[in-house]
Amino acid sequence: MGILDAPTIAKDSTGRRLDSFAVAPAPVGQFELQPIWVTGHSWFGNNANATPGARFFERVQKRLGMGTITNKGVSGRTAGDMANLTLAGANSWTLRSKALVMMCCTINDVTIFDGSAAARRHYSHAWRSMLATITANGSIPANTASFVYSSGWTTEAVVGTSGSAQGATANSTGGTRWTTSTTGSYFEFTFTGTDVDVFLVARTAGAGLATFTEGGTARGTLDLTATMGQDTPAVHKIRGLSAGTHTIRGTLTSGASLTVDSYRIPSTAPVPVLVLGEPQVIPAVGDQSTYLADVELLKTDLAVVVAEYPSVKYLDLNTTGWDTATMLVSDGKHPQDWGSAWIADKVVSKLAEFPFSTGLNVLAASYPSAYAAPAGPTVPTGGKDGTGSGPMTVVATDDFNRADASTLGTTTTGSKTWSVLLGTGVSAATAGIASNVAKILSRTASSGWAVAAIDTGATNHRVSMKLASTPTNLHGMIFAAVDADNFMYALADASGAGWTIKRVAAGAVVAGETVTPGGVPVVGDVVEVDIFGTSVSLRVNGSPIYSGTHANRPNGSKVGFGQATSSAFTATWDDLTASIPA
Repeated sequence: MGILDAPTIAKDSTGRRLDSFAVAPAPVGQFELQPIWVTGHSWFGNNANATPGARFFERVQKRLGMGTITNKGVSGRTAGDMANLTLAGANSWTLRSKALVMMCCTINDVTIFDGSAAARRHYSHAWRSMLATITANGSIPANTASFVYSSGWTTEAVVGTSGSAQGATANSTGGTRWTTSTTGSYFEFTFTGTDVDVFLVARTAGAGLATFTEGGTARGTLDLTATMGQDTPAVHKIRGLSAGTHTIRGTLTSGASLTVDSYRIPSTAPVPVLVLGEPQVIPAVGDQSTYLADVELLKTDLAVVVAEYPSVKYLDLNTTGWDTATMLVSDGKHPQDWGSAWIADKVVSKLAEFPFSTGLNVLAASYPSAYAAPAGPTVPTGGKDGTGSGPMTVVATDDFNRADASTLGTTTTGSKTWSVLLGTGVSAATAGIASNVAKILSRTASSGWAVAAIDTGATNHRVSMKLASTPTNLHGMIFAAVDADNFMYALADASGAGWTIKRVAAGAVVAGETVTPGGVPVVGDVVEVDIFGTSVSLRVNGSPIYSGTHANRPNGSKVGFGQATSSAFTATWDDLTASIPA
């Protein structure tokens, strides 16, 4: 739709027409060439209300000479919907990205819910979650070994998409979250740093009161009760601890339930974020009589949340100069060209208030290092860690620090004997030591795998090894192996796919069961896999990169490494650790 006819031409205090492109104020130069990332409701997700390429954020891009726009907006969504979608999946924020972030999402909360106290609590939880997610440096899901749980907890597989129902989207950071309805049940995690955000869930059916401690020191409470009918991420912020490693415990002290999603480490160089409060719109037939007043109540709460985040600023667009008669399309809820130009003017002026952003403008060498999670706490008696396993017992380690040999012998600890398993098509193979690392030395075959393995004695197990050579295809760390024809393996894919998990059955890779969580494998990476029941999780250098269900997993107990090519024997491995449930 083009600009609507208006009786007068809107101008600012200097006489400049508000439908014209503004000259960028000098302080916004830091945004030149930088990308833009936007999320929210249909003001981002719908392109039908303005001339193509002329929405307000697209105008800002052109005026300031900015880079590409990544648009994660979804029409018709509440703040709770977008908070869930921002956690993980196609509409999520990519950790440690660099961009100017713009966000707007209020009016649908009043359309779908209302302005009650419960709706306002829901709305504030959602916005705090979105801002904590975007300004984080590290994210550790609840379904990893970094978390441990007392008795009384169960898992929930929860994955939301942009196609989920409006006002009912639920999601989780790792694909699975943990929940309890038992008063006194607790979870723990260990983190390194001074500040941490604990992501819980305000539940549809009502949640409870979570109490936090660090050792014997109280670290606050989070009330998850009395919110609207949507599972919504909710953040408990712990700040100002001494530098070092800390173990945090969260306990359900009262109420219906407690659900854990993740923890995140705030960045010391967060990206700049501009949060917009919508200007006045025209209520639709069927909107409650208090619609406009309720929108303003939510926006008041939003300004309070924004003030908690130093790199985030709030722009309330309900100000002098906005004209609902000429700046909205016929539905009364969306800006047309005239309105988009007016909003763009306000945004550019607000951006001039941002201080220099180290989260946007520093070189990679000066950017904060990626967060690496420390080992999780000890699993409590009768409890489990986030992967679903209870306390673990190490059954073998091997550093391979022994003389070069054409056999591997026995492990450094645990006295486990290495054996070489031959897959179909392999007539002979050897595995041994070369310069204090392990490798397949030879393989005579027309096809099939040669596997060097030890037997953990348990089909549920954890195995880790260090990648000691440049990644090559057709080799990997083996787990859940029955024999050399039936097993799973983690592959450091040299073709660019990154870390990959595959299943081999009857000597062939099973089509449709390959998962590729990605990453860039490099020499020295420590890869660790847990397999408990049908749950498989993968960590690299302590950071979780995959967790999922594999219903057809092989029921083997052997772990090790293997190779399915005779063209080169350059793949080497080091430092094996194998554990089983205690």
